[in-house]
Amino acid sequence: MSGIESDFDDRLRRLEIRRPVAGGPLRPGNRRPAPPLRAAAAVPLAAFLVLFLVFKGVVIAHLGGAAYEARLVALGQGGLPMRIGVAVLQPYPVSLRVARELGPLLR
Repeated sequence: MSGIESDFDDRLRRLEIRRPVAGGPLRPGNRRPAPPLRAAAAVPLAAFLVLFLVFKGVVIAHLGGAAYEARLVALGQGGLPMRIGVAVLQPYPVSLRVARELGPLLR
């Protein structure tokens, strides 16, 4: 029995030394390759932020600065979720710049 077990252990050691062709490094204590890591998590977040600021700029350009502020004031009269929304929707300099650039195109 020990001869069969030693042959099996030798085969396992040889397999651990080899690397899979397309799978990447082996996990410790496992025979399957580790899944590839996702590295592009920051790109969608940055894209979302840019699109959100552009959207706010388009809304400000469409409504006008005074009407946008009036709607924010009315929204701020609500509960806590509404006030959080007002804090997020405040016109930032980037949104105002987008509104200035897109204003003539929307009118």
